Amino acid sequence: MAVVIHRREFGGPMVMFVIMAVVMSVIVIVIVIVIMLVVVLVVVLVRGMNGVAHQVASVKVPVAK
Repeated sequence: MAVVIHRREFGGPMVMFVIMAVVMSVIVIVIVIVIMLVVVLVVVLVRGMNGVAHQVASVKVPVAK
């Protein structure tokens, strides 16, 4: 029994380490993808708002003058 337990303890950490490594890598990849999507959305929203603001300003300024 002791030998079996030792063998399981010897094999267990490696399996757990591999599983944890895979899980961590997947989590990191998902986080990176989410961050990229958020950055892209923010950039698009900011550019869109700036574009609208510029259009409104360009329209209003001549009228104001």
